[in-house]
Amino acid sequence: MSASTQKISATAQKISARLNAVQAVYQMTINEQDAKSTTREYLEHRAGMTVDDETFVQPDQALLSGIIQGVDAKVNDLREIVHKNLNAKDDKTTLKTAKSVEPLLESILLCGVYEIMNHDDIDAPIIINDYIEIADSFYDSSAKKLVNAVLDNVTKLVRN
Repeated sequence: MSASTQKISATAQKISARLNAVQAVYQMTINEQDAKSTTREYLEHRAGMTVDDETFVQPDQALLSGIIQGVDAKVNDLREIVHKNLNAKDDKTTLKTAKSVEPLLESILLCGVYEIMNHDDIDAPIIINDYIEIADSFYDSSAKKLVNAVLDNVTKLVRN
């Protein structure tokens, strides 16, 4: 296996971890599940699972677990940051009111903000791009712009 193949594989595992973390945070929100059992479920039963003869990329387990546990531990602070940035003015318009954000989009933002604030070892544009791609999987282009704007605002506030 070449170095570039290994790098692609590690990148794919990180993207998979982020997608799984978003789904787990969403599941915890909707079903009022605790982080410990949700993390266990995703690591033991969902990681690398096969659906319609397609096997999903095995996520980076440490990253997946870290995001789920981290968001759970800081969810109130993260929500406050997300909502402040949703209500921030972006040139002439408000990005979006916090009350109008549905749970899946909020889960994307919570995970992204958590990573921006806690993973200084990962370049912010990499984190932001992965969460934009996740948003693109579920929403139209306006959600991508929203995710980009919020995560970019948070990056400017916490990473100088």
